[in-house]
Amino acid sequence: MKKLLLTLFSIVTVCTLHAQREEVTQERMEQIYEEVKTPYKYGLAVAPTDNYHKIDCPTVFRQGDKWLMTYVVYNGKTGTDGRGYETWIAESDNLLEWHTLGRVLSYRDGKWDCNQRGGFPALPDMEWGGSYQLQTYKGRHWMTYIGGEGTGYEAVKAPLFVGLASTKGDISTAHEWESLDKPILSIHDKEAQWWEKLTQYKSTVYWDKDKTLGAPFVMFYNAGGRHPETDLKGERVGIALSKDMKTWKRYPGNPVFAHEADGTITGDAHIQKMGDVYVMFYFSAFEPSRKYKAFNTFAASYDLVNWTDWHGADLIIPSKNYDELFAHKSYVIKHDGVVYHFYCAVNNAEQRGIAVATSQPMGRSAVRFPKPETKNRRMITELNEGWKTWLIDNSQLTIDNSKDHSKDNHQSPITNRQSSVIDCRIPHNWDDYYGYRQLTHGNLHGTAMYVKDFSLDNCQLSTVNSQLKRYFLRFEGVGTYATIKVNGHDFGRHPVGRTTLTLDVTDALKQGTNRLEVKAEHPEMIADMPWVCGGCSSEWGFSEGSQPLGIFRPVVLEVTDEIRIEPFGVHIWNDEKAANIFVETEVKNYGKTEETIEVVNKLSNEDGKQVFRLVEKVTLAPGEMKVIRQQAPVENPVLWDTENPYLYKLASMIKRDTKTTDEISTPFGIRTIS
Repeated sequence: MKKLLLTLFSIVTVCTLHAQREEVTQERMEQIYEEVKTPYKYGLAVAPTDNYHKIDCPTVFRQGDKWLMTYVVYNGKTGTDGRGYETWIAESDNLLEWHTLGRVLSYRDGKWDCNQRGGFPALPDMEWGGSYQLQTYKGRHWMTYIGGEGTGYEAVKAPLFVGLASTKGDISTAHEWESLDKPILSIHDKEAQWWEKLTQYKSTVYWDKDKTLGAPFVMFYNAGGRHPETDLKGERVGIALSKDMKTWKRYPGNPVFAHEADGTITGDAHIQKMGDVYVMFYFSAFEPSRKYKAFNTFAASYDLVNWTDWHGADLIIPSKNYDELFAHKSYVIKHDGVVYHFYCAVNNAEQRGIAVATSQPMGRSAVRFPKPETKNRRMITELNEGWKTWLIDNSQLTIDNSKDHSKDNHQSPITNRQSSVIDCRIPHNWDDYYGYRQLTHGNLHGTAMYVKDFSLDNCQLSTVNSQLKRYFLRFEGVGTYATIKVNGHDFGRHPVGRTTLTLDVTDALKQGTNRLEVKAEHPEMIADMPWVCGGCSSEWGFSEGSQPLGIFRPVVLEVTDEIRIEPFGVHIWNDEKAANIFVETEVKNYGKTEETIEVVNKLSNEDGKQVFRLVEKVTLAPGEMKVIRQQAPVENPVLWDTENPYLYKLASMIKRDTKTTDEISTPFGIRTIS
């Protein structure tokens, strides 16, 4: 009878709350938006130092005079190669620059949560602009966490449950928190509701001392499940209630917040109280109404149950090279009049870290993701550092190796027949664009020498995966003619200018130190290229001083398979009705034997889903180049326009014995004109 009465009481409470539902007015929602918006992206606050860790889910709080941030760390590069989540902590004096302290939840073998320990500190001060301290209950600080035994990223191999940890220690230090031996919420509970039957995700516990929902401790958590009526799969936000932090009852009216579209995520609720209104910062992903994959926004409520969604501009969207794939998972605070919006930033290389945006300009972060690893299909070595250069007259064509140029750091006036040697990095330009009143035509004409030594070890010069490799020097821009030597091997004089030059230098390279020499010439009265100096032309309209003197764009060493796609060797276009796609791929065999390969072109949409895959077998004689022509229909394409610059991606591959040995990617927008 007592259990029945409690159930009836819960039902009556839910019905009463829904009956008393009060929408937050549009005017109030606009006021909230103006208060919380953060248009200035500062950049990354915390980022991994290698490509085999991902950082996610910030929780920011204050202890004494220090700001603390917990975050979860996944120890893998892909979704399946890592063990799972651990929880780390960092400290800051200014909310912008962070120093990592160590772990607070580590892997623990032999337990229900052996491989997943992603934590979220509980009982934060909910007041907007308040203390942001974590409150204690029974002399302890508390933390709920994502727990599970499955390896990999989140629930990729096994469902996740909600665990509970606590500590009596100093929460501003890195120390292991004590965890319970079983979850406090599980998808296998008899009371588990339909919206959480697949897996449970992030949770945060708030201390509602007004007991708005009948209990002091309110847990907001998101979970995955299928709707019993529509069968739509998604993530939604629900509530659980407790009187002692350890025993939890699900709110009967769950989920309290969701967006019903197949595959849509609504989650990671972070609650702040602004006067009489609760504001839920949350993220949504794969929302059909958005062109980007994930974003942060907010909703508001008077009772923690009935939420009014904001339909104006999103708070955080993908817009930078560090958050171009996903910008999501909010933690928002206000301190000293400035709003700080912490969020998870993911780029196209799937590197993951914590970024922050602010309500006022706060400068730019110096934190960067590590350089992404490149696949072994093409290896790129930048050759932009450590050059020496000097100006010469056209009669001096070689380097005087008997002179120690490294001691000669003074640049002589440009009127000298030969200037002294200077150290430089590429891009470099000898022309300072003095203007037509000071120098002939306003352009510096003459010749400059550049020399660089670089090393290749045995590994770099060996075969990779039993396939012979070819080595190509690529110059992105030299003004205007380039005479190139590698270890004394002369590769000729080339009109480069603002175009790209690629040379096969395989046979000239050696193990150890290699020397690269470039003579860059920019003479007057150039007649075998488009005009590059307006002062040399009698016609009006040519630019004064438009062409640099020197190596003014990057230089790289590119390593590929002996059969490769040629530079600018992929051409893709559509017909006038956007009904068919045409692809031309230029491939060449640099090897000494005849080979049969497969040329594969795969077009994917913006979400990575394959549109078509074209395959053709090709036989190439030694030194032979062929252009492979392919086409395919495309149904209901998303057209590119200025309002929606939608880009597909074409992956062009060469396969040898089913293994991909060369690959390049081409973005492509489908459009028509009439």
